[in-house]
Amino acid sequence: MSGEVFSKLITSVNPKIMNYSSRGGHKIDRIVIHHNATTNKNVAMNTWVKGGRANTSAHYEVTPTEIIGCISESDAAWHCGGTGGADKPKMSYPNQRSIGIENVNKTGAPKWEVDHKTIINTAKLVADICKRYGIPLDRQHVLGHKEVTATACPGGINVDEVVQLAKGYYYGGTHDEPGIPGKAGIPAAKPASTGWIKQNGTFTVTTPGGIKLRSGSASTKSPLIAVLPKGSVVKYNAYGYAGGYVWIRQPRNNGYGYLPTGNASGNKRTSYWGNFK
Repeated sequence: MSGEVFSKLITSVNPKIMNYSSRGGHKIDRIVIHHNATTNKNVAMNTWVKGGRANTSAHYEVTPTEIIGCISESDAAWHCGGTGGADKPKMSYPNQRSIGIENVNKTGAPKWEVDHKTIINTAKLVADICKRYGIPLDRQHVLGHKEVTATACPGGINVDEVVQLAKGYYYGGTHDEPGIPGKAGIPAAKPASTGWIKQNGTFTVTTPGGIKLRSGSASTKSPLIAVLPKGSVVKYNAYGYAGGYVWIRQPRNNGYGYLPTGNASGNKRTSYWGNFK
């Protein structure tokens, strides 16, 4: 329909008239991630049709091969406003200030898994929306449905992974190396200027594209030792902050290896690229 606002990434627009209302002048400053709770995209979208009993809808439906526009971004979709009664949203005007993205499931209950290709498409869409509206690409502004209202949604989706992948696309990278500093327009970190904090532990890489292990110093300009793939386990004896990242120090036969484990703002971690023990 004329006047509708959708991402240029869409593969089609669902022509059915779905539930929506005015944004009431509220600025878009959040993205909320959902899962369909069904492996059939059409079953999900048909529940959003105007007049349906579910009284729900979303701006986008995402599958492994599609990004379908359902409700114009200029309007409020009915995706995270709560069900009434004791279910009170954790932020004001949740539908009016957010864009809702639904994802078709690969499996049913109880895991409600989502295909990684679907996650990649959602990450691309999140990056595009954040760019267009100036929304910070972080976990304070990209939320899972259950972080807004009382629900188990978004099922098997790891929103941390969505955000990390989206950062790669935001800066022009690919999902093979999401958000790896010093590449695709992401500023390289300056050498570490702070001291190391002693701590013994292990770190398991969860970022799909892996993380680059460096030698010499905690800097993306330092020599590359290897790209540690998802699932790699690194023993470390200290951590520190440098160049916008949280680094760990890995003891090696000929010195140390240095691995960024997530983003940081000053000396405060803002994201995780793996799990610590």
